Amino acid sequence: MNTSDAAFEEIKRTGRLRRLRLQVFEVLWRAGSPKTANEVHALLSLAKPVNKPSVTPRLIELVRMDAVAEIGVRACDVTGFQCVAYAPTGRLPQPLPKRVGFREGPKDRLIRILRGENEALKAKLARWGRPKDSTRRAKSIPPTLL
Repeated sequence: MNTSDAAFEEIKRTGRLRRLRLQVFEVLWRAGSPKTANEVHALLSLAKPVNKPSVTPRLIELVRMDAVAEIGVRACDVTGFQCVAYAPTGRLPQPLPKRVGFREGPKDRLIRILRGENEALKAKLARWGRPKDSTRRAKSIPPTLL
């Protein structure tokens, strides 16, 4: 058993990949040659019907996890079009990195809203003009808003 086979057995044993990711990975592993997303879908559907739009995102996640690599572009055996071919790397999958800016949390949303209101207040103050008395301005408008 080589190191790639050991990595595959470790992936299966530890459950590092969820169900559909594991199925997609297993199809690529057992295929022996790089496969396109349509070919992976066709092979998966032989055993059990699989929703076609769910295969490509799983392949992209596996690429981001460093378990699968994009090998290149070639003609797909299913469609005949030029498609990206994927193959397993033989390495254990890494946890998916957090997507920055993907989902805004409540704290981030509040900060964004307050910054926008702050900009709106600055624009109003610029239109109205600055008060002549600097002490009055300091009492009425907090310096953090200026």
